[in-house]
Amino acid sequence: MTWSPDCLDEAIENGYFDRDVCVPGRITKDSWYLGGPAHLIGIGTYYAAGIMEQVADNRGMSLDGFRDGVALMSPADLGKTVWLRRPGEGWEGPFLVVDCSGRLDMFVNTGINGMVVEVGHETAADWGLAGGINGIEVFKGSSPPNGSRATFYRTWWLARVQFESPTGGTP
Repeated sequence: MTWSPDCLDEAIENGYFDRDVCVPGRITKDSWYLGGPAHLIGIGTYYAAGIMEQVADNRGMSLDGFRDGVALMSPADLGKTVWLRRPGEGWEGPFLVVDCSGRLDMFVNTGINGMVVEVGHETAADWGLAGGINGIEVFKGSSPPNGSRATFYRTWWLARVQFESPTGGTP
């Protein structure tokens, strides 16, 4: 018998709705912690005014010495220094990773929407963003890369994501 998601029952392992998408179950903790290669590319979005700073403060993280805080998708990257490059621009930073996707949000953020980073509101305003940014690169390290090649985070992550076993079967 083939298993298929049931987003209408009460068992989250069988599937659930997230922003009108039927997610085929809860990802494993290991999948949530897949931070990925050092050099990534994907979609970027941004936080509302003041939220990134509040998240950093709530986590006891200082943004002193950093251009801004950012959110990467995995909690494995919290506290890391990253550099960002918009299409056609040079590397900018350093940024501090102060937030990540929630475990129940990661499949939609990464697997469906292809997100790799969310920047603070001030950075988005400096860049003149009115929406998302396609093809933004993220490099995890103390300085910008010299000649490395970016990996599409969505593709990399989807090839590795695993789900908790659903009640009554195996996906």
